Amino acid sequence: MWLSDILGRVFTILLCAWLMFLFPLMEVQRQCIQTEKMYLYQETVYFVDGVRNTGEIRYTDRKNYYDKVSRMKHLYTVKLYYGMTELAETTEETYHLAYNEFIRVIVLDENGNSVVCYGGSVKAEDSSLEAGKEADNETYGFGNFICSHCTMRVSGYYI
Repeated sequence: MWLSDILGRVFTILLCAWLMFLFPLMEVQRQCIQTEKMYLYQETVYFVDGVRNTGEIRYTDRKNYYDKVSRMKHLYTVKLYYGMTELAETTEETYHLAYNEFIRVIVLDENGNSVVCYGGSVKAEDSSLEAGKEADNETYGFGNFICSHCTMRVSGYYI
């Protein structure tokens, strides 16, 4: 009879310890991961919208963006595309994009899952290359590009 009381008390103490200490720590860790993804999304939007507004992919802007991503707690892979070309990280040149040319940034986690996927067409009217003005609107599209296969929910959109 007294053994069942002891087991009940031990179980109750372990349950209370889990509820009071371990569960809140797990919740804080989950919130930190979500905050990191939100920060990553905001930096990606800032970088891509800067490129869309200026019509240029500058080396310094790319380097600043890559540095911010590399300072994160988790390891991410950034893939930067304009048109159908993937840009290399190491080239120190500035890419000039035509009006309506499409840029896209995809950020992958360690497992290869897409965390952020954002892009859109260049809006800069004074872009140095005017050849893109006659481009087919269906090819390049307008507005923001949001991947449907990503799982993070931000501001009502699945990205």
